[in-house]
Amino acid sequence: MREGGFWLQLPSVSLSKIIEKGRLSKKMRLLLSYQLAAAVWQFYNSEWMKSPWNKDMVHFMFEKRGKINEGISVNEPFLSIHLNGSNAAIEPNREKKMFRSHRFPKILALGVMLIEIELGIKIEDHYPIECFNANRELTVNADHIAAVTLFGDKSRWEEDETFKVFKEVIEVCLKPNIFAPHHNDSDAAGVRGTLWTNVVGPLGGFYRDAWGSPDAPELGPIEMKPTASNPKSLCTRPPMRRHIPSPPDTPPTENAGTPMASSEPWFDQLQRLNTIMRLRPRDRDPTYKPVNIAILDTGIGSSYSTSSSLARYQDFVDPTNTTPHDGTGHGTNPFLLIQKVYGDARIHVGRVWETNRATSDTPRLMTEAIRHATNNWQVDIIALPSGFQAENEEMLEAIDDANRKHILVFAAASNHGNLTEIAFPARLYRAAKVFCMFSTCPNAHSSPRFNPSPLRDAYNNFAILGENIMLGANGPLSGTSCSTVIGAALAGRIIDFSRHGDVRERMRPQAGRLRRVEGMAAVFREMSVEDNRYLCMSPWRILSNITDEDLAPERRAEMRGRVCDRIMMALEVLYT
Repeated sequence: MREGGFWLQLPSVSLSKIIEKGRLSKKMRLLLSYQLAAAVWQFYNSEWMKSPWNKDMVHFMFEKRGKINEGISVNEPFLSIHLNGSNAAIEPNREKKMFRSHRFPKILALGVMLIEIELGIKIEDHYPIECFNANRELTVNADHIAAVTLFGDKSRWEEDETFKVFKEVIEVCLKPNIFAPHHNDSDAAGVRGTLWTNVVGPLGGFYRDAWGSPDAPELGPIEMKPTASNPKSLCTRPPMRRHIPSPPDTPPTENAGTPMASSEPWFDQLQRLNTIMRLRPRDRDPTYKPVNIAILDTGIGSSYSTSSSLARYQDFVDPTNTTPHDGTGHGTNPFLLIQKVYGDARIHVGRVWETNRATSDTPRLMTEAIRHATNNWQVDIIALPSGFQAENEEMLEAIDDANRKHILVFAAASNHGNLTEIAFPARLYRAAKVFCMFSTCPNAHSSPRFNPSPLRDAYNNFAILGENIMLGANGPLSGTSCSTVIGAALAGRIIDFSRHGDVRERMRPQAGRLRRVEGMAAVFREMSVEDNRYLCMSPWRILSNITDEDLAPERRAEMRGRVCDRIMMALEVLYT
């Protein structure tokens, strides 16, 4: 058992049990409510939330701090969920076809949990007579009726004990009018946007103003003793915390209910570097070729079929389909991220995932797509914003072939923390076959929320922005899949720079080294600072500090020369 970890041999404790014991402080109640709301927002339309969540699904592990400490950390909840569709619904015995007074049961269930957390009660202990039909059976609207009754009971809500913002977000969850335009969950994106603006954002912002970041809370454990009656340990199930989007790191705007695009300062700095490294249209010559990047994921939305950035599209799931398609959006977002980081890229899209869940055929399709990108598309870079737990020998051979042809492969580390090992093929970075990309927050610190620990004997533990990424109407996006694409796009920008007429001759002896893992890694290290064994990347560090004066047209040649020198120096040190 590692120091400061979980006691995996001890049974977990449900939120229901904690509420029953009445062990939550005011600070804990607000933090846990934020975490639950953010997790509902994150998972709303996913396999993890086929049915509404309740207090029996949220669990906590006993924590070890030094010597045995019989306590749990409220800031690290886990979900007890099965992905085979067998999750018990929150209303197992209620009539399915009755009129529902709340058309968004997942939002209602969140509101019920928030009431239970704040008041320290269980909703089932407070059903009024209106919750039962003539046969003394609970009606489908029992939870809604009981929750509204409790919410309206002023004697239960002491102003000095309950934050005003907390009551406001509970009311949002209990009264479905604000979600009504989104038609019974059919507009999942609209529901999530409304949920973030009116529930997650205000809760996170209030906690931040009072106690600092809710992603790095300073809380002591709740003292509890493990009992035989507790359910089995959930050490193999997904931690809720890794999917919770961290709040903005910058001060709130006037509209406190709207989440800040906290990644924008990061992209603003990158834009300053891009201004220097980008090739102006008037400087292009016949020998210049933009970098080709392949994204192998869930495809791309049909609305981007005419984008000038889209070089080719191939559907490996359904070879008869020649029309760009993305049923989840997971593949479209990487396309947009590459455009944001390296706008001149020629992007090749391969659809190898039909949904966000792998099938028994997905590894074979991924292998086929890697070979196609290598031999047919002849790309410079392959981005794999996903991964597998099991190794695949044929995929390994396909990656080896890409390595031999000097194609850089970027793969996502995984978002499961240390519950599982680093995904395949990302863990091949130990042998310098791929770039395994970890995630940082917008302040370039390693993300503790879902990064797995780096491999002890690995060297290139690169991490780059992967949290709170605003991408037009999409976002905030988080995950090592985002980091993978941003890393791939940055590598594309560096290779592109080496092909420009004003630096090409200076870099010619070493430019080819940028298409080898060790060569690009040497340049990445010039952009990195070590943080808890991760090499956290801020690309503009290659120029130390870029001022407004540095961006002036008359200094362009000088600044580009400095970038060229830093790249060449990194490669010379590596190879000499």
